[in-house]
Amino acid sequence: MKHPLAPALLVSLTVGSASADPLGANDYAAIFAQFPNKVVSSGNQRHLSLSENITISETVRTGTSTYTGMDLSTGGALGCAVSMFARSTAVTRKCPSLGHPLTAEQQNRLLEFYALNSFPKAEPEVLNARFEEIVQQQMADLPNCDLSPDVLIFIKAFSTQSAKNLLDILLHELRLPVSNPCL
Repeated sequence: MKHPLAPALLVSLTVGSASADPLGANDYAAIFAQFPNKVVSSGNQRHLSLSENITISETVRTGTSTYTGMDLSTGGALGCAVSMFARSTAVTRKCPSLGHPLTAEQQNRLLEFYALNSFPKAEPEVLNARFEEIVQQQMADLPNCDLSPDVLIFIKAFSTQSAKNLLDILLHELRLPVSNPCL
């Protein structure tokens, strides 16, 4: 089955690497603490399979934990999609002639789902504010509207109708919002 975000593959470097949870909603240490019997340790890493499709990993280096979340469900990694929607929103706000990929209703739907599935559950208003911070930062980092063809393909993939279709796929299955794999 073709991944629903495949049109954006060419612009993965444009989007940037997503953190384990781009909105900072998940408390990964608490997740590991809640499921100690499911944790598998290997050297400086710990792995926890939360479901058939969701695995989180912790790597500890010099006393600092770094987390990675892997989502192999049909809809793909929700955190990755949020990062991509934030990037496309930033581009279309700075370059309005490209349109707007998310309506307010779609953005609220996405962030409410994200909040509901975060651990612990998050407040949608807080996640909306964090999403807007990411959008504003990416707008500031965008020098102008002279965009490459690859970025234009990316923006088209996240157009309003495409965004609705992607949201329907992404929000079909309850799961922890993580960012990998990310196109």
